[in-house]
Amino acid sequence: MQKVLLIGFLAIISISSCKKGASSSASLSGKYTEYSPMSGETQLEFIPGNIMIKTETGSAYRDSFYYTLGSSTISLTPAWSNIYPASNFDFAIIDYHTIRIQNLYASIPEAPETFMIFMK
Repeated sequence: MQKVLLIGFLAIISISSCKKGASSSASLSGKYTEYSPMSGETQLEFIPGNIMIKTETGSAYRDSFYYTLGSSTISLTPAWSNIYPASNFDFAIIDYHTIRIQNLYASIPEAPETFMIFMK
C-alpha cells in the first residue's frame, strides 16, 4: 500500500513540475510557424530580452514587440515606437513545440474569438 501511495505522490510531483516549466519565457525561445488557420503564413520568433519578431510569408516587414506573459495572456508592446500601448491576447503554451494565441489580426468585434496555432 505504501508503494502505491509513493508512486502516486511521485506522479503528481512530476506532472506539476512539467506544468511549471511550460509557462516560462525560456520555453518560448526560437521560431514558431503558423500551423492553423493559415499554415505557414505568419512566423513568430522569440529572442532574448523578451522580444518577439513577427514576420509574414511574402512580406519584407518585420514587426518587433516586447512581450510579457501572464497566466493565460501575452502582452505585446511595439518595440519600434513608444506611442502605441500594449495589446493583450489570450495565450497558452500547449507543449514545448506548440503555442496558441488569440488572432493577431484585426477582426470583427462581434465575431467569436479565434485563435492561431504555432509550432516550432
